[in-house]
Amino acid sequence: MRGFSAVVTGGAQGIGKGIALALAGAGLRVVILDTNRRAGREAAAEIDGAVYVEGDTADEADVVAAVREANRGMSLYAAVANAGIFTQGPLAKFSRKDWDRMLAVHLTGAFLLAKAAHRALANNRGSLVLIASVRAAQAEPHWDAYCAAKGGLVGLTQSLAVSLAPRVRVNCVSPGWIPTEEWQESRRRTRPELSAEDQKLQPVGRVGTPDDIGALVRFLVSPEAGFITGAEVVADGGLSRKLPNT
Repeated sequence: MRGFSAVVTGGAQGIGKGIALALAGAGLRVVILDTNRRAGREAAAEIDGAVYVEGDTADEADVVAAVREANRGMSLYAAVANAGIFTQGPLAKFSRKDWDRMLAVHLTGAFLLAKAAHRALANNRGSLVLIASVRAAQAEPHWDAYCAAKGGLVGLTQSLAVSLAPRVRVNCVSPGWIPTEEWQESRRRTRPELSAEDQKLQPVGRVGTPDDIGALVRFLVSPEAGFITGAEVVADGGLSRKLPNT
């Protein structure tokens, strides 16, 4: 994949940063689109060859600017719609503004990235990856907007995989428990407070890391995954397959 570029929305911190690092490690020039200027500049400085573009994934002009930057001097091979927010609250107190923003960042942002990137991706037989969540299929009280947005991403993945076939492969990753405290901008980095019981909840014996998701995305955009499209890949250490209290 050397000689090509990638765009990662929300790539300055957390899972997005893990993805950006993995793609850069595969030889791609990574363009990070993120609203957090401090974190974005830090991430670009830490990731070999990365470029930071300040912008909002829900703003079409910002997404187009990031894709244009990725095509400057190179050609776009991978685009990852990772940006997300985590507002939650009881239905009676959850505002329409919060609902609209949740869907705008997660779902509309992915649509805008696909729209801006698909022609360049098609030229290179490239790949689009959407970052959903196990919460697309599992719920807790008061996560209504988040679950709806993530469920929408799974559906959008399936549709885009057919719409953009055969020249663009489209898949999504649904992470489980991925602590990101150590993957924030430097002034906010802390160690996650995890007990032995927390680790044992997952059948693999540990919680996940942004590196885990980065490695999976790197595989999905690579030629080795050339027969995979329209798939939702769950990366949760097996937790969703485990019966409660076992």
